[in-house]
Amino acid sequence: ATSALAQRWVRAALLSAPLLALQALLAGNVAEVTGVEGARALAQEEKSEYADRPTRRTPTIRNAIYEKLSAAQEAVEAKEFRKAAKILDDLLADTDMNANELANEHNVYAFVAYSQEDYPGALRHYRKVLDQAPDINIGMEDQTRFAVAQLYFLLERWQEGINALSEYMKTQQEPSATSYV
Repeated sequence: ATSALAQRWVRAALLSAPLLALQALLAGNVAEVTGVEGARALAQEEKSEYADRPTRRTPTIRNAIYEKLSAAQEAVEAKEFRKAAKILDDLLADTDMNANELANEHNVYAFVAYSQEDYPGALRHYRKVLDQAPDINIGMEDQTRFAVAQLYFLLERWQEGINALSEYMKTQQEPSATSYV
């Protein structure tokens, strides 16, 4: 387990170098961009097309659906992945869900897949979360966009990762330092 964790950390470190290089390339002047502070300054100079997004009114998650999503989440945390998937499958088959409920279900599905190191499956479900926009809250959309970018990099689908990260960055007025790593 320790070796697998160490490999993940090494992989994450290796993935951060191309992201920092991307920021330098986007700036058009490699000498001016020196690490996170330079990249943060660059991001503040560029006008975000989503910086002034209004608050969204999203459909309510019904209590019965929330309880099932919570049960699936608890099953994942207990590493009972089949049980979690069954709860989600039954919920999807038995319920006519609104877009926000569907997005939350696919978010849990993505968590199930990611927890089992099924990264293509996690990516597929995160894309389904984004399909529900604009009927999901902005925070969920932003978090999902960032997760999609990270998964593309993890899967070594570099160009798709760069594109997804660029889309995510457009939505951020002041991206955090972790956005560049």
